[in-house]
Amino acid sequence: MSQFSTKTKINGGIEKLSYYATVPEDPPFGLNAYRFKDAAEVVLELARCERYFKEIIQTKDGAGYSYSVIYWKRAEAIRPWLKRVERQLPATIRLTDIVIDSGCFWPWLNNVFDARARGLVELPEMFKPVAKIAA
Repeated sequence: MSQFSTKTKINGGIEKLSYYATVPEDPPFGLNAYRFKDAAEVVLELARCERYFKEIIQTKDGAGYSYSVIYWKRAEAIRPWLKRVERQLPATIRLTDIVIDSGCFWPWLNNVFDARARGLVELPEMFKPVAKIAA
């Protein structure tokens, strides 16, 4: 059985692999948009406070939906963060509503949505946002 390298070459050097969690900026169908936006801000702030937090990048998928992708230096940082997030969420928002995807950002992926496009991860229809928040 082959093993994947956990390091990737960046500009001639070697950088450790990143891990990620994806937070939608728009709420799934049926959730209060303003309450969801407030909860998403708390989720992102909790990530910034974690020890192995790397960065947050705002991006859009192929359908034009906006997401915040949180990158981590170590995979083991995600689980305790998820527990903290779950304790901070209002009763009307589930953890799976606000953190829809997490995993390893392998070097052959162009972006976190590439995994879905290749069929490695599938985002269920019920988690796709349908309401846009007015800026």
